[in-house]
This record gives sequence, C-alpha cells and structure tokens, in this order.
Amino acid sequence: MPSTEVDDAVGEAPARALKDTSAMTQLRDKRRELTAAEAALTDAVHRMDTDAVMNAKQRVEVLRGFVQTLEVASADVLEGEGVTQARVWLRRYSAKMRAANETIMAAQAAVRSLIDQAVHAIAEERAARKAVEQAAVAAEVLAARFALPVPDRRVTLPGLCDWAVPIVDATDQMRPTRSARRGLLVNRHPVSASATPEERRRATLRAVADFMDRSGSTVPNEVAAILAAAPIPPALLEAPPKPRPRTADEAMGQHLEDVNRALTSIPGAYVGTL
Repeated sequence: MPSTEVDDAVGEAPARALKDTSAMTQLRDKRRELTAAEAALTDAVHRMDTDAVMNAKQRVEVLRGFVQTLEVASADVLEGEGVTQARVWLRRYSAKMRAANETIMAAQAAVRSLIDQAVHAIAEERAARKAVEQAAVAAEVLAARFALPVPDRRVTLPGLCDWAVPIVDATDQMRPTRSARRGLLVNRHPVSASATPEERRRATLRAVADFMDRSGSTVPNEVAAILAAAPIPPALLEAPPKPRPRTADEAMGQHLEDVNRALTSIPGAYVGTL
C-alpha cells in the first residue's frame, strides 16, 4: 500500500505546477498592462496633460510592483523558459556565423575587384599627369631655345585626391568598438580560488547585469528580449557577506588545534594537552 508520504508528494507536484502556471498567466497579463500603461504615460507627457501624467505614473508604478512580485513567484518557470529560448538562439548562432562568414568573404572579393579597378584608374591619371609635366618642361625648353613666347600657363590641372582616406575611414568603422571588446569583464567581480560553484555563478551573473547596464544597446533585440523575460533574481546579484573576523581567542584555539593535529601525525610523538 502506498504511503501517505508518497500520496502527498504526488499531490504536491500538480499543485505547484498549477500555482506556477497561475502566476505566469498573471505575469503575462500584468506585463501587457504595464507596456500599455507606459505607452499611455509617454503620450500624456507629450500632450502635457498634468492629470493624465499623474494617473499614468501611479498606474505604471503599481503595475511595476505587481510585475516584480510575480517575477519572484514565477522565477523557476521564467528561468526554465529562458534556458529553452537561449538554447534555441545559441543553436542558430552557428548557422548565423556561417552565413555571416560567407557574406564577409563575398564582400571582400567585391572590394578587391573594385580596388583593382580603382588602382588601374589611378594609374591612368598618373600617366596623364606625367605626360602633362613632360610637355610643360618641353614647352619651356623650346621657348627658351628659340626665343619664342612661353605657352599660357593659366590652365591648371585638377588637384590630387587622397583616395586612401575614405578607404581607411570605412575600414576603421569595421573595427570592434571598445565596449564590444571589453565583453563581460567577469574580473570586475573576482572570486577566490577556493570559491564555491555558487559563488562563481553569482559573480558571472553580476558581470552579465553590469554588461547589460553598460552596453545593453549593443545586444541584438532578440537576445535582449530573452534576458528581459527571465530577469536575474535580485538576491543572486547581491555580493556574498564578508566573513566575520575571528577574535583573538578563536585564533588561538585554531592555532592549538593545528599544533595538536601536526603532533598526532608524527609517529611515536607524545601529545599532551595544550
């Protein structure tokens, strides 16, 4: 006969799932209401409608409180959905990178072709300028030799163009930005070598939160939506409490324990009471 403990355990799972589902339903509803309320607040501000702004602000504040409460109640479900969506996006990441690689290679091939054409055109300009220079020198020599008037020099050639400037500028714009190169910077939240997996995980989550605050605009909208739908629980972003420093008596007690432990490890050593 099944025990009452088994019956209770079997009954708890559907109840917990029902509770989570109910909280998630409420959370989705309140998030939609919050989005609409924020839009109404923006509109009221643009219209400079004092009463409407005050009412909209109060509604937004209340709804944000509801959403935060429901997010805590639905944390496990939100985390699970976030993991699922993140896995899907990461699986597509490799395909996106392959497609981007092919696009970059095609663009580079096109640029090489255009640069070859540009270099050929520049060579033609150089040859034309050289011919003009040679002709000008020849005209001066002939005029000097036979005492003839020097040709009109008022006709000037177009100025030189530094074609490298636009190419260098366009190339510089492709270089990674400073914020993108910095990445997550987990070292902003260092942990000791003896840190537990939980402490390391907290440090990583704090680095993610800092990155989104600092450079969230560089993240694709789809990824930002996944992160926003599964917010990091505030408790995990708190720094772990620093250990209380030991008192002198505690330090001495630990020292005596270490000494006794060292003595007992020596074969044949007499160990008294320290």
